[in-house]
Amino acid sequence: MTKNISQEIINFFPNNMREQLLENKKSVEDAEEIRIRIGHPINIRSHRNETFLKHNVDTGDIIRILENFSNNSIYSVQTEINSGFLTIQGGHRIGIAGTCVFENNSIKNIKYISSLNIRIAREVKECGNEILRHIMSDNRFDNTLILSPPGCGKTTMIRDIVRQLSNGDKEYKSYQIGLVDERSEIAAMYKGCPQNDVGIRTDIMNQCPKDIGMKMLIRSMGPQIIATDEIRRKKR
Repeated sequence: MTKNISQEIINFFPNNMREQLLENKKSVEDAEEIRIRIGHPINIRSHRNETFLKHNVDTGDIIRILENFSNNSIYSVQTEINSGFLTIQGGHRIGIAGTCVFENNSIKNIKYISSLNIRIAREVKECGNEILRHIMSDNRFDNTLILSPPGCGKTTMIRDIVRQLSNGDKEYKSYQIGLVDERSEIAAMYKGCPQNDVGIRTDIMNQCPKDIGMKMLIRSMGPQIIATDEIRRKKR
């Protein structure tokens, strides 16, 4: 499925900003992220270049954008906002920065939101083909850990590997997959529906801590493979 980024993103902006985005529609279509900071112009960034719009963002712009992305109910997505991001239809993610309010060593609220970063979701199907050849032995999946520096495409590759192993084909058999998507980056769930293709035999535990999600999937869904992203050891 080819996503029309301009239709999915631009319509959520206030009119004064929407007109400028439409004038730069090609930049939006190529964008990897759109950064919105109070007191500064909107910054559209791709891997090739970046574009600055004329309009300087104010507090009202930030509030209106969040209201539009949350269907006029910021309160309904408060838990996601407190985690620092919001997943919207199409699988795009809005990173949020501002003043954090802490209670009992956890974030209770982010107020005075000063920056938004709309990260454009793009699927790259078949990008996991080469890796699959190395992690399958006699048509059996080998336990696999994928390592790389940040920004090298691990999540994109994991998504495609999950999709292919879930669907199966003439070369590989299909598997029942349990996906723990703690930060909604792999399947990009929106109102219970994955916005990215993770296969027809994949069950998703969304926005759930990995250790808890894995246990729940094993107990309730009987997966043959469990997939997750960003495994880290807590610092002591």
